[in-house]
Amino acid sequence: MYNLLSFQSSKDELTAYINNYRDEETGQAMPEAEFNSLYNQIRNQWPVSAQMNSLRNAFNNTNHYFTSYQASRLIELVSSESNRLELAKLSYRSITDRNNFGLV
Repeated sequence: MYNLLSFQSSKDELTAYINNYRDEETGQAMPEAEFNSLYNQIRNQWPVSAQMNSLRNAFNNTNHYFTSYQASRLIELVSSESNRLELAKLSYRSITDRNNFGLV
């Protein structure tokens, strides 16, 4: 995830968030076909505010879980640093392979 962020301050903020996050059990990652459908649906939305709303909803949905790779693909749909940081924080709850989160 850190590679998706350009500013050191954003990377530091994400690190602090992860370090202070209360660990919860995670579910199974979204199957690839379902993920691809979600990804394409969000990618085809316009304007960016509609994409952000859909991305927020996806990461806040307690029935959705993602691999670090899947989450990074979704986050890459937006270009704003502040939006990416927000989404990275939101996504952490739903990550099934948290030990890979920083490598993406």
